[in-house]
Formats: sequence, structure tokens, C-alpha cells
Amino acid sequence: MADALKFAAGADGFASRSGGSGGVDPEECLSDRDVKLMRQIVIGLVPDANVITHLAVGQRARPGSRAEAFLSDSVNVPTSTGASHLQSAHLAIGFYSFAAIDHMRSFSVLLPKDGPVMSLATLTRGAVEAFGKAHYLLQANSPSELLRRHLNLGIAELSTSAKHSEFTLFNGERINGPAYIDGLKKVLADEGRKAESVGVTALASTVLSDSAPGAPGRAFYSQLSGVAHGETAGVTMFIGKDVEAGIGFVRRRDVMLPYAGMLFGTCRLVLNQIITHFAVEQEHKNRWLGVLERAEPWIDYLRSTDPGL
Repeated sequence: MADALKFAAGADGFASRSGGSGGVDPEECLSDRDVKLMRQIVIGLVPDANVITHLAVGQRARPGSRAEAFLSDSVNVPTSTGASHLQSAHLAIGFYSFAAIDHMRSFSVLLPKDGPVMSLATLTRGAVEAFGKAHYLLQANSPSELLRRHLNLGIAELSTSAKHSEFTLFNGERINGPAYIDGLKKVLADEGRKAESVGVTALASTVLSDSAPGAPGRAFYSQLSGVAHGETAGVTMFIGKDVEAGIGFVRRRDVMLPYAGMLFGTCRLVLNQIITHFAVEQEHKNRWLGVLERAEPWIDYLRSTDPGL
């Protein structure tokens, strides 16, 4: 197949979805088969992951579930809006999952198209970051720990997005951002705790490492971030070897093939945690396991083509 692939760069300097360029052999770039299998691996997870997330956070906690036990704990006091911080934590898990799944859906749409290169790294990064936050909350081993993690994460997020402005709650009420953040800090203080720094880099690196034990999660995330930020070390991974002929960007196989693995691994880990925490019904759990099993041969094939992956 590789011998039949021809490079077809457009005037914008971006490569076709597979092919060699500027001294880069076709074998070093994603093949049509690579693209097909990567897309099948990623898009195959999306429908059931979306349904499971809806089932988990879109209805009352199931009797006997870990989620119900957390909500019934004395630490889960009502807020001024009539909800509770642990209800909000559960909803946040859903939002993070939905955001990650949407990034995966967009990744699958762009992957077969000619042109997109670095945006695929950015979409992978966005999904990993969102799954990293959900993983952080789902790792809480007690109601008080979930409360602490949710408040710290909320303070970290809102301190940036609402520092100098108002924002709107789910019921449409507009509130003062800094005042709301102070209220979250007070809840922590009432529990005898102080707000702790929560960094996206650490959370994303952790979910990558936990989803594939032994994998260098921090290195993978730093690579994705370098591309997303347009850093030289990130962007030059996609430049052809023969730059005298003009700068052209190609889809290097050793760089981009792991993107599908990162998306599959982090999605599998977090959705398994969601199923366990919210006690999602066995019928949907079985469907999810079937989806994962169906992807295994595709993943094994891609691994077999390059021992370094």
C-alpha cells in the first residue's frame, strides 16, 4: 500500500492525510489503513460513552450505588441554590466526560480529511485534559475527599474564568465570580482545609499514566501541549526533511498513531470508573465491554506494525 501512496500537498503547505513529503518516506507517514483503524478505534467509543455519561448523571443516584452513598453522607450539605456540592461534583464529572467525548468526535471527523495535522494533537490534548479532571474526581475514596477535590478544582477553574466578571448558574441566576470563589473557599475552611493548587498538566499526565501503566504520561502530554501552543519542538515534528523545497507538514506515523491510543485508553479508564461509581445498569455495561473488545484487534494490529508504539 505504501508504494502506491503519493504526496499531494496543497498550496497551504499541508500534506494529504497520508503520503511522504520533503524527504519523508511514505512508510514514515500515516497510511490509509492507519487512518481507517485509528478512526474506528476512536469513533467506536463515542456513542456508548455518551449514553453511559447521560445515564450516570442525568437521573437520580441508583439505590446501593457509590454515588448514592456519597450523596447521603453528612458532608453533603445543601447550597444556597438548593443543590449540594457533591451533586455538583457528579454533574461536573458528566460535563468533563461530555467535553472529552465531543473532542473525540471531532478528532474522528477531521482525521480522514486532507490537511489537518496539528489540530489533531490539540483535540487529543483537550480530550485528555477533560478526562483527567473527571478521573481526578472519580479517584476520591470518600465523600469528604470528593468534596475537597471538587471545590479545589472549581476554585482553580473559576479563578481564571470569572476573576473579573459575573457568571451564570444553571438556573439563570447571575452571580459575582470572585464572591462565589470566596464562598467555595469558606466551605473548605469550615471543613478545616485550605484551597490547594490543582494543575491541568498534573491531572492530564496522571490520567495518561493510569490509563496505560508504564507509559510516560507527562512526556505524552508535554508533546501534545507543545503542538497545541505552536512551540518549535512540537511543530517541527511534522515538517518534512527537505525544507529547501519549502516547508510542508506531514502526518508522521510514530508521532500521531499514539493519539488514538491516548484517546482510547483515557476514555476506557474514565468510563469504567463512571460505570462503577454510578452503578450503571448491566445491560449498558455489557454493551460497553463489547465496544472495548471490538477495538482490541485493531489496536493489536497497529501495535504489531511498530514495536516502538
